[in-house]
Order: sequence, then structure tokens, then C-alpha cells
Amino acid sequence: MTRTKVQHLLFPSTRFCTERNMYFRLSDDAEFNYSRDVINFKKAGSTAFFNTYFNSFSAGKWKQYTETEYAEITLRLKGGFCVTLWRADYAINDNRYEKLGEEICSCEDESEFTFRFNDVQTAGVLYFTLKARQPGSEFLGGYYSVVSTTQPRHVKLGISICHFKKEAYIRTNASAVNEYLKSYPELCGELEMFISDNGGTLAAEDAPYPFVHIFTNKNVGGAGGFTRCMMEIQRANRSGGDITHALLMDDDLTFDPEIFFRTRAFLSLLKEKFRNYYFSGLMNRTDNRNIQHENGALWNGGNFISLKPNFDMNKFNKVLFNDCVYESVEFAPWWYCAIPVELTENNLPLPIFYREDDTEYGMRLAEGVISMNGICVWHEPFENKFVPFVCYYHSRNAHIVNALHHPEYGKKHFLRYTLDHIRGELYFMRYKIADLYLQAAEDFLKGIDWLKNTDTVELHKQVAAAGYAMRDIDDIKEMPFIYGEYTRYYNRGPLNGWKAKVWHHSMCGHLIPALRDVWVPIAPGKVRSEMFIKAKRAYHFDQSTRRGFVTVRSMKEYRRIMKRFRQLKKLAARNYERVAEEYRKRITEVTNTAFWENYLGI
Repeated sequence: MTRTKVQHLLFPSTRFCTERNMYFRLSDDAEFNYSRDVINFKKAGSTAFFNTYFNSFSAGKWKQYTETEYAEITLRLKGGFCVTLWRADYAINDNRYEKLGEEICSCEDESEFTFRFNDVQTAGVLYFTLKARQPGSEFLGGYYSVVSTTQPRHVKLGISICHFKKEAYIRTNASAVNEYLKSYPELCGELEMFISDNGGTLAAEDAPYPFVHIFTNKNVGGAGGFTRCMMEIQRANRSGGDITHALLMDDDLTFDPEIFFRTRAFLSLLKEKFRNYYFSGLMNRTDNRNIQHENGALWNGGNFISLKPNFDMNKFNKVLFNDCVYESVEFAPWWYCAIPVELTENNLPLPIFYREDDTEYGMRLAEGVISMNGICVWHEPFENKFVPFVCYYHSRNAHIVNALHHPEYGKKHFLRYTLDHIRGELYFMRYKIADLYLQAAEDFLKGIDWLKNTDTVELHKQVAAAGYAMRDIDDIKEMPFIYGEYTRYYNRGPLNGWKAKVWHHSMCGHLIPALRDVWVPIAPGKVRSEMFIKAKRAYHFDQSTRRGFVTVRSMKEYRRIMKRFRQLKKLAARNYERVAEEYRKRITEVTNTAFWENYLGI
């Protein structure tokens, strides 16, 4: 039997996250000391509960996917305590709780105590509670271990970051990893960081650590940047690097480096049949760090369905649901995604620049996706980001993914998807963005040869220039910004009855007399068509950046867009089936190592 330390107990931190209930819950007569990372129990009977997001143990996941027999908890304590071990599992109407054991321990000086979870269940989470038996008792940390019948296999993580002008994040995160390695030197040599610098703005002094490797790369988007990292990992392995997993991460994240320790420990004990699974970290919001953005997603033809969105991880019921309720997951996003390096050999992502690169690659390579509580990153919410050119990439690449992996979404879906999106933009009077959706569909129909031979750097310049330029509020002179009007339209209720029918049969609002100015949000999910009733001008405002743009209603533009869509229908009738089949048969022409070396000029 082999004992492996797999998860350190964490404390809240001003550097990463101060949401205390994600770490522990305390009775009124216990307090946490931030400067010492210690919980002090002022009175006998003071209690700490560790049934939390970061400090419970995902027993069900460990038992399903790894060679684990049982788990143990080691605690560093001072004073006297009653330690109670628990198992909890989610149920629709009433969660199940089982007490697994209770121990009394005491010591005058800081000492370690280890307790075994005697649990034969195969689901749920494990956790513990501490009740002080004397005033002044202290909890100073600890860790979970697992006991297995096999030796952990070698796992070395190649942290792979596609960087574009986010130097402050790189400096902060590389420094955090360096400090973590000083605290846990046994990890030195087991983590390497590969950074593809697509913007050419990083210098060696931004991350002056021996485990960091920076490569200047062409600005060929996330697909090109992450692929460069994979290729550099492969090159390192040919020189004896022995890296087992490419761990892909966004460049604008906040994270506690403990996630690498936990990920590496879990992967080292995977059962053989799960070796080709992706390991996915969860994403929480930076503005509300206890709120989970999603735990996996379904493709749904390009209209994503997020799983377990907006979960409050301060609440144990959500922690249980997050880990214990299994749902179908189709791919792992690249904000934190560990991919076995052996799967990537001569089998690289598509050169599609931006968006859906992770979706396509996961559908092509991964046999499944694993995630668990306590392994997460913090990222700015996507609804706070609006960049017009994203519409082009999301749409075009969605068509490619459907052609490759979901042919059931055929020509009818292709046209319906495009029409639905351009109609939305026509309601919003955003004619340039409607054009981007049409260009995306037209470019898809040009086929794989067009993708192979297109200069994506030049294409991106053209696509970026085609949308609306986001301007600072002080630079928009043609229409004043009135915050009170913005909030009024933001809170406007939906249309009902005959008004809704008239509105939705008005050529996307263009048959309704244009009488007034409107001030509307810009973010997907926030902007709605009924905000534009009788609008002649619209001020599209992004509150997070205080930037925006102005559009003017135009029947001429409406007719031009719809004429272009009718032409698209004719193109699709002639070419869609051939192009989709072409992508399926010839995908290896744009995913092999030789293609990418030429594409990146390396």
C-alpha cells in the first residue's frame, strides 16, 4: 500500500480569495488570523466546519477515477480538540450525512494527528469538523492523503499560456508559482511554464525563473499560441524533458498555485482506462469569487449550454451538487485544461485563430472530461467582455465544429443559425456585426483550402476593422450619454400580447417609425430587442469599460443585409455538403506538425 499526499488544506488569502466560507465556517467564538494562517478557538466548544469548496475532499471522484483505497486527513493542532469525520452526498430532497468517526486529541505544542476515513461508499465528499475542548486551542493547517494499491506514476505538468499583452498577470502568476515552489520544493522540476508571447511584449525579466520559458510567436490567436506551447513541450521532451501533460491556461487569470499540486497528485493515480481524459479546472468570477461561471458545457450546435452556472460556492449544498451530480460534458475549455502530451503528437489544434479551438480539439482528442471542487481559476466574467470581431470567429468556427463532429447540424441549421444571429443584430441596429456573421458563413463555405492558405494575421486585421470601434465615453460626440436613460432601458420589461406580435413582425423593427434615441447595454444576454422600439439612434454602452459606439437605424442597410443572406442561401445550396465532407476527410492536413511549423514559421 502506498500513501500519497494529495491536497493541502487552504486558508483565505488577500492575494487569491477572501471568501472565508469557501475555506471553513466558524462559530462566533472562533476567529481566523490572516497574518499567521491560524484559526484560534477562544472558548471550549468553539467549532470549525470544513465542509467547504476548497477543504472538503472529493471522495466520489477519487474513487471513480483513481486507484484509491481510502483517504486520511492529517491536521496540525495545538491544544485540545474533538475531531469528527463526515461523509456527505447530494440528494434532490434531502442531502445525506454520515458520521464516520470521532477522535479526541490534545497537545501542549503544535503537533500532527492523522485520522482515517473509514468509508466504504463510492460517492459524495469527505470533510471534518473541529470542536475545541479548551480555550486558546489552534488549528494551523494540514492535508489529505490517499492510500492506494499502486505506486503513483510520473506526472510532470507543462503549464502552457498563450499571452497577448497581459504582462502584469504573467509577472504576478509566475511569481506566485515561484513562491509556492519554495514552500514545496518537492515540486521543483515537476512544473515547467511555457509562454507563447503572441504580442511580442514579454521580456525575460517579467518572469526570471528557471522553470519559465518564453517564446516569441506570431499573433495567430489562441489556437496558434497554445499550439506553439504544445510544440515546445514536444521539443523539450525530445531533449529529455519528460513532461506528461500540457496544462493550457489563459493569460489573464488569478489562481492559487495549490491547483497544480492537486492536479498532479490526481493525475498520478488515474486508472489506466481514464489516461486519455482531459482534466478541467473550474472557472469562478473575479468580481464575485464565490460564484462559479460553469462546470462543463454542452455544444448544442454552437449555442452553448453551461452546466452548473452561477453556483454560490459559499453554500455547501452547491458544493455537494457540483461534485456529486454527474452531467454530460462535451469539452474542456482552455482556461485550465490538462491534456496528455502523447495525444498531441502530430495531432494539433485547428488553425482557426480564436474561439471554439478548445471545443473542436476536445471533441477530437478527449475520451472524457474530469473536474472537481477546489481546483479552479478566477476570470473576468465573459459578459463583461464585448469585442465585435469575436462574432465572426465564434460563428465561422462553430460551422467548422459542426461539420467535423456534429454533421446532424447540417445545412438547415447552418442557415437558421446565421439568420437568427443577423436578425438579432438587425433588431439592435448593429449592421456591421450582421455583416461579420454573414462573412463567417461565406468564409466557411470557401472550404478547407481557403483555411490552409489564408494569412490569418491579415484576415484578423480585416475582421477587427470591420466591426464597430469601441470608443471612450468622452470621445463619442454625436450623441450624449445619459446614465439615467441607460438604466431605464436596461430595466425595461419584455413586451406582451399584441405589442410583442407587432414588434416581431416589423422587419426587425424597421417598419416601426423611428422617433427617439435609446441608451442600451452592449453585452450578450443584457441587450434585448424591445429596448430598440421606435429607436432612430442607439448608444451601445459597455459599463465595465465605459466605452461604446453609436448606430443609426437604416432601412437601406436592412435590405442590403437580407439580400446578402439570400445570396448565402444559394451558396449553401451548392456548396455546404461538399465543404462539410471536405473538412471531415482532410482535417489532418491542417493539424499535423509539419503544417504548423510552416504556419508559425519555426
